[in-house]
Amino acid sequence: MKRILAGIFVFALLLGLAGCGRIKTASELLKAAERAHGDCELVSKEETDEHTVIIVRDKLQGFEYRMSSSMSDLNIDGSNFGSFPNTYDGFDRALGDYVIDSTRAEINEYISTTGAVVQDTSLDFFMVRSNDEKEAVEAALKCAEILQEYNLDHRMDGWLIVAYANEKDDYLYDVRYGSVKLPDITWRTVETETIEYYMEMAEMQLETDVTFDRKVEGTFSDTGAELEHVVNSYYDEENIIDSSSSPVTFYYFTTQKGEKYYICDFLYEDENYDYEWFIRKADQ
Repeated sequence: MKRILAGIFVFALLLGLAGCGRIKTASELLKAAERAHGDCELVSKEETDEHTVIIVRDKLQGFEYRMSSSMSDLNIDGSNFGSFPNTYDGFDRALGDYVIDSTRAEINEYISTTGAVVQDTSLDFFMVRSNDEKEAVEAALKCAEILQEYNLDHRMDGWLIVAYANEKDDYLYDVRYGSVKLPDITWRTVETETIEYYMEMAEMQLETDVTFDRKVEGTFSDTGAELEHVVNSYYDEENIIDSSSSPVTFYYFTTQKGEKYYICDFLYEDENYDYEWFIRKADQ
């Protein structure tokens, strides 16, 4: 029911947007760019009945990026319900291109002295590959160090430098060693990444900040969940098929209010038929 009501709300909202709104002016786009990304100067502008496009130069790092405003059609199941205003912000892509171009020579010079390779550098994602784990880790840390020099005003916080083995053409099936996340130049093991992921899921579901306490291996019978409501996810190496012996990992954490909870590594269907990670209060 919650999904149906949410769908109705979104549809009504879109209908409300359709037919209203207008194209932003160049002056409005420039102000939006300054609010979102800091000081910039107008390089060029184009204003027509169909769209407004401006090119601005970022004053902090000197690259140019595009902002635009236009009206987009709202089409649902082949029917047109009017149009709504749409704004494009090209800052992140321009920043990514600028940083990649600026660091390419230094990164390539370093990588050439190792047996590692750098692949799939795009926007906020770098991938380092080597069958030598120590070499891959060192290369990822060095690349992160080089990239961090361009992380002015924390604009690149969250960029990932991920290290994989170099075994197959598709890195999704390669051994993952771990990663470095800017602005910290510290190594994150796969276990650390997994813990961070479940803490983020806990914060999202409970809508509060949480602090990780400990990780415990157990079985499904320890969770208090009912097997018929389990939704096995692709994050699990093994599906939960048995209510007693199927392995489950518990991630215990504390909320801002000091309440103790645990989150398990499987999705669960609640009374509203929505799927969420299984979270329950822990014994104090």
